[in-house]
Amino acid sequence: MKILNCVGQSIYNINHSLKNKIVFCADHIVNDEVLKQSAEAVELVGRLLDKNDIKIEGLRPINLFFSESGSLNLYMDEDNLGNVFSLISINASKTANYEPVKILAIILEELCHYFFNIHDEREVKYKVIEALNIKYPLLEVEDIFDIST
Repeated sequence: MKILNCVGQSIYNINHSLKNKIVFCADHIVNDEVLKQSAEAVELVGRLLDKNDIKIEGLRPINLFFSESGSLNLYMDEDNLGNVFSLISINASKTANYEPVKILAIILEELCHYFFNIHDEREVKYKVIEALNIKYPLLEVEDIFDIST
């Protein structure tokens, strides 16, 4: 399975081996702030996986796709009869003007859903704060997310 018009994105300064489990791509040129926050998110999730004794080697890879329009088109190679495909998509046009920590939280949330296998929206937000607290120890869930519902 492939994403139509997906161009690989080079994200530098990721030292954690989790980077080998994520394929970064977009249908546009991603701004530097989003790339920076993406790298930070991978580092933080990697450190949290280590803290929870989750082995990176056993994890399946995933595509992290930044969409300018909020949509994507998938296609299969001509000789494929079926595919298994893991994907996180970020609507870049909606998130581009957010504060850096909010962009970081959005990417972290999707990575935490996937790598920690958390389906519950409320529960994943607490995992995101756990990751953010590695870098920002005073942040609380209410500082980033509306959890009133």
